[in-house]
Amino acid sequence: MLYLLTQSDYRFEKIDGIGGFSLETGIEYPDDMEELGRKAHEFFTLHSSLFTSLTAAAVEVWQGARLLIWRKYLQRYVLLHKVPVIDQPSVITVDSKQEDAFAKTDGKSDMTKIAAVLNDAKEIIKNHLAKEEIAYAILRFLSTSLVFSSHFAEDELYNYITDSFHPDNTLSELFHEIVGKITQMDHSSSIVSHLHKGMVELQEQDSWIYFKFPSYLKQIQAIDKMVKNKEGIKN
Repeated sequence: MLYLLTQSDYRFEKIDGIGGFSLETGIEYPDDMEELGRKAHEFFTLHSSLFTSLTAAAVEVWQGARLLIWRKYLQRYVLLHKVPVIDQPSVITVDSKQEDAFAKTDGKSDMTKIAAVLNDAKEIIKNHLAKEEIAYAILRFLSTSLVFSSHFAEDELYNYITDSFHPDNTLSELFHEIVGKITQMDHSSSIVSHLHKGMVELQEQDSWIYFKFPSYLKQIQAIDKMVKNKEGIKN
C-alpha cells in the first residue's frame, strides 16, 4: 500500500520523523469563498481518477501520523507541567459491590460486612495468582486498595483493627505475592506499569498522606525501577 501511494501523485512528507501524504492541487486561494469552492470542485472533478481506494488509505495513514504527534505533545505537556494525578485518567476500577459494604446503618459501619469484603478479595486475588492471571490479580488488588484507602480515614477503620481484621497487613501480603509472581515470570512492562500507575494514584488518597496507609506504597520506587528495567529489556 505504501509503495503504491508513493508512486502516485501524492507527496510523501515527514513531520517530526513521522511520515504522511499530501496532495498538491495548485488551486489559488481567492478571498471569495464561493469562488474557491467552485475551483476546488472543478479540480476534483477533472482529477476524479485520483480518488480511488488509495485516497482512503492515504487519509488513514496521515491521520494516524497526526494522532501520534499529538499524543507525543500531550505526553510532553504532562511531564513539563506536572499535571496532577487527579486530572489524568484513572487506571483503577471502582468495585461498587465492595463500596456497598461500607454503607452505614444508623451512622455505624458494619465491620462484619467490611471484613468479609476484605477476605473475599484476598481469596479472589490469590486464586488469580495461583492460575498465573497476574493482570486480573493486579486489577482486583488495586480496586480493593482504593476502596479501603478511601474509607480508612473517612470511616476511621484504624479504630477497628484486630488480629482478624488488619487491612494493611492483608494488602501488604498480597502486594508481595504479586511482586513475587512478576519477578518469577517474564511479564510485559505494561502489567508492571499498570501496578505502578495505580500506586501513584493511591498516594493521592488522604489515607496515605496522613496515615501512610497502605504501607506497601513505600515500595513505589522499587516498582518504578522494575518498570524501567523491563522497558529497557524490551527496547
